[in-house]
Amino acid sequence: MKALIIIKNLYEFKFLKFCTVGGSGLLVNIAMFYFLHSIMKIDINFSSIFSFIAASLNNYIINTIWTFRPTKSTLGYVNYFKYLSANLTGLALNIGVLNIIVLIMGNQVALYAQLIGILSATIFNYLLSSKFVFKI
Repeated sequence: MKALIIIKNLYEFKFLKFCTVGGSGLLVNIAMFYFLHSIMKIDINFSSIFSFIAASLNNYIINTIWTFRPTKSTLGYVNYFKYLSANLTGLALNIGVLNIIVLIMGNQVALYAQLIGILSATIFNYLLSSKFVFKI
């Protein structure tokens, strides 16, 4: 029964808001990744992790204020670390996809591989965030 509620929420307005917020996080992530990896020449994994943290903070603030506003969740360190913990699954998926693509196609596609990794983690991040952090 709870699985049906979660699936129903995917098709409701909250998921669209979540994806919109994710779009802003995507811009933060890709800009930071480009700067760290392409300009500063930092390793792709470290670049991906730092980009994830910056985007995660951006997304947490906007999701708390806008996407999941009717819930009892408030901005704060405890809730941010819950959000961050929930999204670590997405980070693992992102880094896995990033490394597989770069291994197969070469470092020249790292930015595109990062984008594909982020997109592949979106559904996991929504499910974990909505259930574990914002408890809808």
